[in-house]
Amino acid sequence: MRKFILADHVSRNDEYSVCYRQGDVDGACGIYSLLACLDLCGALNSHPSDAIEKFDKRTRLGKALKTLGGNDILFKNGLDLAEIQNFITAGYNKTLATKESEAKGKKVLNFAVENIRQGHPTILGLRNATLDHWVVAAGVELFHDPDDEIITKILLIDPSEEASRLCPWNNYLSIAQPAKGRYPYCLSEGSYVMCEEALAIWPQ
Repeated sequence: MRKFILADHVSRNDEYSVCYRQGDVDGACGIYSLLACLDLCGALNSHPSDAIEKFDKRTRLGKALKTLGGNDILFKNGLDLAEIQNFITAGYNKTLATKESEAKGKKVLNFAVENIRQGHPTILGLRNATLDHWVVAAGVELFHDPDDEIITKILLIDPSEEASRLCPWNNYLSIAQPAKGRYPYCLSEGSYVMCEEALAIWPQ
């Protein structure tokens, strides 16, 4: 039997989509994935493009954006995990909790799955020879019977893809039969990647 497990609030249907696409705020994938997690955690009061256009350093989002240079840099240079952590600490240290994966490779996926089971959306870093990309691990697809349970896919909110009208995720990472070599996991469009970093985020 096929089953889905989703992080908290992933299936909600609000007045705006949680899948912010690159171009909505004129920047890179890290900020979009981070904003999607903030939204899922109930930490945004408006669409982020509105909040950034009316940049106010007195708000939580404004204090967080200040660590990245406000809205002047348009987030074109991307973010690393330390910058994502600093962003949350500056604006949301009293409202959000985080946990970083200390592992690499398959253990990063185990970390993401464990946190999804707890309801925590997880920012996931995907890499290959030409790709350096952040997404949100928002759920898992699994098959189970009375004797076994096999996780087949990590369900992703991907800022490089259009939002789906059929389900709350818009991409996935196939993990059931990893390929040999450095990049074992396959995205829906066919490119193979490795998982290097992960950060779970949830409301305190």
